[in-house]
Amino acid sequence: MPEVRPTRWTAPPRSPSTEAKLVSQFGVHPIIAAILVARGITEPGEVDRYLYPTYEHLSDAHLLPDFDKAVAEILAAKESGGLVYVHGDYDVDGVTSAALLDRFLRKIGCKVYTHVPHRFKEGYGIHGSAVEAAIKMGATLFMTCDCGSNALSQIEAAAEAGMRVVVTDHHLIGGDWPKAHAFVNPKRPDSQYPYADLSGVGVVFRLCEGVTEALGMPVENYRKHHVEFAALGTIADVMPLTGDNRIIARMGLQALNASTKKCIQALLRHSREAGPITAKTVGFVLAPRLNAAGRIEDAELSLRLLMTSDDAVADKLAEEIEVINRNRKAEQDRIFAEALEMIETQGLGEKAIIVVANAGWHLGVVGVVAGKLRERYNRPAFVLSFHEEDQVWKGSGRSIDAFHLADAIQAHGDLMSGGGHAKAAGCHFDKDNLEAVQKALEAYAGSKLSAEDLELVCSADVEVEADDLDGVFFQELALLEPCGMGNPKPRLAARGTIGDLKPTKTDEHWQLRVKTARGSSGWFTAFGLRKTHGDLAPGTPVEVVFKPEVEEYKGTIYHKWKPELVLVMPEPT
Repeated sequence: MPEVRPTRWTAPPRSPSTEAKLVSQFGVHPIIAAILVARGITEPGEVDRYLYPTYEHLSDAHLLPDFDKAVAEILAAKESGGLVYVHGDYDVDGVTSAALLDRFLRKIGCKVYTHVPHRFKEGYGIHGSAVEAAIKMGATLFMTCDCGSNALSQIEAAAEAGMRVVVTDHHLIGGDWPKAHAFVNPKRPDSQYPYADLSGVGVVFRLCEGVTEALGMPVENYRKHHVEFAALGTIADVMPLTGDNRIIARMGLQALNASTKKCIQALLRHSREAGPITAKTVGFVLAPRLNAAGRIEDAELSLRLLMTSDDAVADKLAEEIEVINRNRKAEQDRIFAEALEMIETQGLGEKAIIVVANAGWHLGVVGVVAGKLRERYNRPAFVLSFHEEDQVWKGSGRSIDAFHLADAIQAHGDLMSGGGHAKAAGCHFDKDNLEAVQKALEAYAGSKLSAEDLELVCSADVEVEADDLDGVFFQELALLEPCGMGNPKPRLAARGTIGDLKPTKTDEHWQLRVKTARGSSGWFTAFGLRKTHGDLAPGTPVEVVFKPEVEEYKGTIYHKWKPELVLVMPEPT
């Protein structure tokens, strides 16, 4: 099956009166107002929080479940001088959570030991060996970040050993709750916190903010020094950039661009990344490198990098991580190619869900490959590898909007274990259950997904005319940042005719300009259009969905149309 490509587009109907109201109240460009309305952001308070987010817009942290209990446990550990054992996770959210908590606890005078698990030696979550290590060290407080909600036996063992236990997490709760002295998770069903989608590091960020407040220390200074890590983990974990996450990401990106932290400077230097740090920089430059250590080697490398204040140490670790990331990329490309061949030869791309497995695939990169398969075929995908030591299949899944991965895993508790989020989850199951799991997931997905769910439709925010997009509009695009999951870059649609046309150096693409009823676009490349439609002529009707972007090259600012879909329409009769 070839790569799934959109064949049509949609855009919601315009609401001129609501758009005009926002233009009048907030002074924004009419198309910016139209994008806000299309996304359901229309109430004045909501619009203000979206366009001009500040820390004051954050929800009341005290509404998080067991928030005050957790603050009290940290203050008690500080007062007693006991050791705090911090347990994170091996992805960027878990590592930034652990690094932020470690840095903060040391800052307020706590004794701290911080651990992130080895993906292959310990696996996801809290391994019993970590609890044993904490006991041997004489820890008085056992704290988790980005994990622990479903580690019932490990949390109980820590508490029974005499340690106080604080669980901070953001994952779905499978059933019973951990028997911790404080369980801070916005996804608890009894949570009064109005925003349930905080990242793991977001929960830690808010908790430490509460401790700062309780100690009478300046909260502004705390935020200034710690929001960078909160933004890194939030964006890297592909959390919705809405509500509190959007505020943390916006403020964190500002801090990252002014950062003097050795770890950030070393990462950027070795990645050879220049220019401002955006959500895209985090998602495609910083996060993959920080994740690579945990995927291929040991997340401890990334943790040490984020915690160091030594230039030489930061440089050495960043260089090592850069090499690991190149190896990760090569392994990922190999597995993706093998998975594609398997899908094409076995016709798996026609099924409602793709489940591919190979005992020789590196477990550390199967999640990335699953994401690439999801994008290519527009259906949920699981990529599995065999874990020889435990004699189980393990893997990761990535999904589309219409299919909830964590629910799918929990619906088959008799066959598999695991969990995660709606669009990203992990699972494992007995070595003899591979065929049964494949069939069960295919049947489940077939019952949940319709043909329409699997059709790739290009969703535009607003249909526009070319002259709607003036310089003021492109300048105000920055108000919509940071963009990502839950707050994608705006897509606009335009109908018109080909105004000008010229071939590119290959036989596949055209360069063209679109003439609408009012005005004309700049030049852009219509990828694949020459290969699929051959010779075209000016005046041919076309419909375009594109992302408006601002680019700078050698000091000159360019306003670009980045096409996502170019449809050649039949001539009117």
